[in-house]
Order: sequence, then C-alpha cells, then structure tokens
Amino acid sequence: MSVESQTTTHAPDSCPSCRRDFKSMYDFPMVRVEDVKRKEIPNDLVLQEEGRLYVDPKGTPGNEKISPDIAERFNDKSQVVKIKNGDFESEILIVDGYQWRKREYGNQALYSRAQVIIGGAELIVPVIEPFVQRLESFVGRELPSHELTPPDISFELKPGIPIHLPKDPLKFAERVSQGQRQVDLGVYSHGGRAPGGILLNKLMDVASMKYEGRIFS
Repeated sequence: MSVESQTTTHAPDSCPSCRRDFKSMYDFPMVRVEDVKRKEIPNDLVLQEEGRLYVDPKGTPGNEKISPDIAERFNDKSQVVKIKNGDFESEILIVDGYQWRKREYGNQALYSRAQVIIGGAELIVPVIEPFVQRLESFVGRELPSHELTPPDISFELKPGIPIHLPKDPLKFAERVSQGQRQVDLGVYSHGGRAPGGILLNKLMDVASMKYEGRIFS
C-alpha cells in the first residue's frame, strides 16, 4: 500500500505515541498543502546593512558623518519611502547603488546603508521558479512532508557582488499564526559566524505556504 493511499487524520501539536512536539513541517509524516501565495519580488536586490552608523554632518563630534549631499536628499520627500516597524519609523533612500536608512531618535538622526544589486533578482528568480510552481501544484493535495524539501540551487553572480551562499540557499521558515501552520520560503546567504553556527541573512522573500500536519490513523 502506498503512503498516499493510507488513511490520515489531523495531527495535534505533539505525537500521540511518543509525545514529541511537532515543531516543523518535516516532523509530520504527511502534510496537506492548503494554500501557496507568491511574494512580490523587487527587481533590485538589497543586501544586509553594513554595521556602521552615521550621524548628520553637524552631528556629535567623534562619530562618522554622512555626506551633506546624502543628508540633503532626505529632504526631498519625493525620493524617500517611509517604512514603519512597530513603534519605529524609518526613511529609505537609494543613491548610487546603496540603500540609505534614516532613523530619528529625539533630536538625533542615525543613518545606515546597504548595497543594492541592480537587477539582482533576475539572477535568482528563474532558478527558483520551478520549485514555486511545484508547490502551487500541490495545493489541495496530501503528500509526504519530505517531498516539500527545497532543492539545492545555485546561480551565477557577477564578480564583485558580496554574496556568499550556503549549499542550500532556498529554505523554509516556520511560523504559526492564529493556530494556522505556515512556512515562508526565502533565499538566504551567509551572514558571518556566531557561537554555535553560521548566521544567515534573508536575501529574498519568495512565497508563503499554509499547511495542515497529518498523521496516519
């Protein structure tokens, strides 16, 4: 009897036999794919922000100062995009291949920047598209969870682009929202080392998938 033909039932949060928690999609023997939604992928690829912070040209002495030209461009609101994250608001401006971010704290403004790879998404999207299409074909179906493992992918980067890819840059990140299990598919790069392992930075949001964990009845 094939796995797909066996009877399954909705799985609780832990295994009925061993009481082990189901923390990941791959902890379930079977998965029913409920929905797949693509994310809007910008054509330009924004890398991880650099670790340096800048202050206004007339800011506190001893701190690295942003150039007067960049600071002045933030006054042109037609070029600035405002982003709100919780209680914090920041302004985004792209200049000469860098995305500058401005955050205000009281009377002080702090700036940071990240390199922008113009047209960088065009290098990645064609490589990940077959897997996204495969996920979409699974909607409404029940299948072994291992069949949802992203493939190892690689793509050619132009010389000088500071991106270092792991062997498996296409990954799912797990989350639960209002009792609904969901995974977010993204492309990741190496972000340095930390105690206990290697840090990963998300380069791109690709898609989200809602699913139901199933066990054999």
